[in-house]
Amino acid sequence: MIPLLFLGLMILSFGVFILPKSTRYGYTLCLIFLMIALTSVAALFPRLITNPLPNLLAYTVPDTLSSFFILLINFTSATAFLYAGGYLKPYYDKQTSLRWSVHLWAFAWLYISMIL
Repeated sequence: MIPLLFLGLMILSFGVFILPKSTRYGYTLCLIFLMIALTSVAALFPRLITNPLPNLLAYTVPDTLSSFFILLINFTSATAFLYAGGYLKPYYDKQTSLRWSVHLWAFAWLYISMIL
């Protein structure tokens, strides 16, 4: 179930392109923290991972070392995204709407690529 939820959040990340500019950071923040919660649960409690579609969605259960690195990536990504929100605030009005969306979308996909 967790992999399907994570896949759904990956698809929802494209929603950043259609939302108003003022809500994009909050939307991306919620998506990233939901992904962090899902992967942290999978890392801490690997027995909760079930695969309802075994032929379509192949994955492995994380071992102890993988779980440690998943939690490390989660902590680093969460603090980096929170810091980036304040750091990029002066540039918010100078950037076009599309550029801001691409930046937030790329940050979300950077996190996804590190986890996968």
